[in-house]
This record gives sequence, structure tokens and C-alpha cells, in this order.
Amino acid sequence: MALFNFGKKKEEEKKKERQREEEHGKGVMDEIRPEKWRIHPMELLVFALVIVIAVILFSKPWNYLIAIVLFLAFGLYIWNRMKVGKKQVKTEPEIILEEITQEEEKVPIERLRWEKSHITAELKEKRIQYDNLGEQLAELDEVNERSREYEMKRQAVQMAADHLEQLSEEMRGYLKRDLNEKASSFICEITGGKYKKLVTDEKLHVSLMTDEKRVEIEQVSRGTVEQVYLALRMAVGELLCEEEMPVILDDAFAYYDEERMLQTLRWLKEHKKQVIIFTCQTREEQVMKEAGLVYHKIEL
Repeated sequence: MALFNFGKKKEEEKKKERQREEEHGKGVMDEIRPEKWRIHPMELLVFALVIVIAVILFSKPWNYLIAIVLFLAFGLYIWNRMKVGKKQVKTEPEIILEEITQEEEKVPIERLRWEKSHITAELKEKRIQYDNLGEQLAELDEVNERSREYEMKRQAVQMAADHLEQLSEEMRGYLKRDLNEKASSFICEITGGKYKKLVTDEKLHVSLMTDEKRVEIEQVSRGTVEQVYLALRMAVGELLCEEEMPVILDDAFAYYDEERMLQTLRWLKEHKKQVIIFTCQTREEQVMKEAGLVYHKIEL
């Protein structure tokens, strides 16, 4: 940039010097004459007037001779003026080329060399970036391949989970239906026909049905609630176990009255092969004796 500024300063100095030389070489007529005219019209008029006056003032044949001499002199003057004006008129490119020095010619070359080295360095950097991008794209392809594999596995697992959920819904539907049927038959027998049906919903909330109305489990006595839970346990045991398992009860009749206890013990006697009752009371033994139910007592 310093070289360019130096060249510009020299160019401005040369222009100013040329303008001073032109102003110094101008005469009176040059001051009067506009710059765009090589010969002023007033000059031509003066030349013609001088020739006419010479022809009038001098006698023949001297007047013709003097007129011819003046004409030739004026013609030579006009020719010189045209020649000088032609030399002064130059195009802008010609003036610029004349003012360029050898030092200034070196400036564009140095700049071109600098631009070449700069572009070469940028090209090298771009090639490195291109290679890096190629490596990143290769890594992304590998990641995408792994992602596709993971996505396929995820879809397979999701499909299996959806299928299991569908099967679970179907199984719950079957179990709910079978559980309600078995539990209803059990509760009907152990309550002496008071409650005809037992219904459970998706949230395992239990309701009882009589001949007349639906009764929520919160509305019945504690003894009836114990009978409901026993009926549900017996129904679940039959649904989940292929072989009949022994029934083990530990103080299960604490909230039963004698009538409920008798009905429940009779049902157990009729439907179960082996029933083990742990108790610290004598109520169960007394009820079974009165009902004539056969049992085997073991005291611990």
C-alpha cells in the first residue's frame, strides 16, 4: 500500500508541474483563446482585416505583393497553431502511460505476486477443509448405518412390546371374564344366594349384584368383605394353577359370624380336597362339630 501511495503522489506532482508549464508558456492570445479552440475567430477576423487594409492603402502592384506576403505569414501562423494544438491534445491513456515510471511498473507485479501467494495459501487451506469434510462425511455414514441398525432393532422391540400389550389386553379380558364367573359362583354359594354376582372392573374395584340392585363393596359389612376376598382368592387359584393346591387359612374367620362361617366351611368341604385352618379360637371347631363336618385337629 505504501508503494501505491508513493506512485499516486508522484502522479499528482507531475500533473501540477505540467499545468504550471502550460500557464507559463501562454501569451496574451492564449489567455483570451478558449482551451477548446486552436484558432480564435477574432484572430481570423483580424488577419482578414489587415489584408484588406493593405490592399487599400498601398498602390498597385505593391498592394497585391504585400497582401500575398501577409496571407502567407498568416497561413504559416495558423499552421503552427494547428500543429501545436494537435501535439497538446492527448488521450487519457496516453498521458497515464507517459507518466508511469519503472518503479511504478513494479508495483502491479509485486501486488500480483502477493495475490498469487495469498490465493495459493487459501487453496491449500480449502483443500485441507475439503479433506476434513470428506472424513466427517465418512464418519457420518458409519453413524447413520449404526443408527439404521438401532432403529430397526428399536422397531422390532416396539413391535414385540405392542404385540405383548395386545396379548396382555386379550388375556386380561379373558381373565376378567373367567374371574368374574368363578368368583360370582363362589360368592353366591358362600353367602347363601344373597349376592348373585361379583363384578370387577379394570381398576379391580369390586361390586356385588343382588336380584334387585348393584351394591358397592364399601356398602357391605366387614364379614361380607372377607367372604368376597376369599371368593376372589379361590377363583384366582383355580385360574392360575393347573393342579389343585391345598387351601391354607390363618384366622380367616375372625370377622365372620356363625352363619357366614358355616356356609363358608361347607363350601370348602364340598369343593376343596385339603384345607388347613390355623386359629387360636375354638369357634371353627364348634361350628364344624354342630354341622357334622369331619376334620382332623392338631394342637401345636
